[in-house]
Amino acid sequence: MTIQERLKSFRMQVSSGIDAFCEELLKNGCKITAPTIYGYEGGQRQPSVSYISGLIKVYDANPFWLLQGVGEMFVSEEDKSKANMPANIDLSNTVFIPVVNMDVSAGFGSLTEEIESTKDFVSFGKDWIKKHISANVNNLVMFTVRGDSMDGGNSRIKNGSQIIVDTSVKEYINDGIYAIRIENALFVKRLQYMPGKLLVKSDNPIYQPFEVDLKTDSVNIIGAVVYVMNDMSCI
Repeated sequence: MTIQERLKSFRMQVSSGIDAFCEELLKNGCKITAPTIYGYEGGQRQPSVSYISGLIKVYDANPFWLLQGVGEMFVSEEDKSKANMPANIDLSNTVFIPVVNMDVSAGFGSLTEEIESTKDFVSFGKDWIKKHISANVNNLVMFTVRGDSMDGGNSRIKNGSQIIVDTSVKEYINDGIYAIRIENALFVKRLQYMPGKLLVKSDNPIYQPFEVDLKTDSVNIIGAVVYVMNDMSCI
């Protein structure tokens, strides 16, 4: 089954009607409407992290089953053991961020498709997210950086770095590092405002900066980089 089919199957398993289902989730802090749920189940919308978290918290949904079709529909001690997951982990306090391959996401349309179809997620504790990232978790996407154009500054972004991007930022806000689309490829670049223009810069000095006229569509902002992670091979 697809994730959309699993979401529908789960809802029909735990509730006799969509209204009662929404009310039960609302009681537990997950505000959701029937049209939104139908959009998730029909594939018109990407299931939000808060919705997945609500199913885990309220109905003991197994996130591995919901997201990847692994294990049983509901969380059990056996599922935890098979997943090699410590027994003291609180799944209701866990959020899942989709991981997208930056190499194949050529343009915003295909990026949306990648997010909706990805089977790769990274889990974080809600408290950790609140401490380190101020953005809404529903708007976060993780990319693995390819290339060395940002290697050399204080951003710590290197070839192989993993970055978390806030996709709610669709336009320039202030000088900083953004995930951007140039023609049919995605890049991570530093943007700096100039009168009527943006200066697109790389931290690696071998890559020359260039200007973009704000009146053109040469560069589309995918989101702002809000966190950077490296393994030892990237240091």
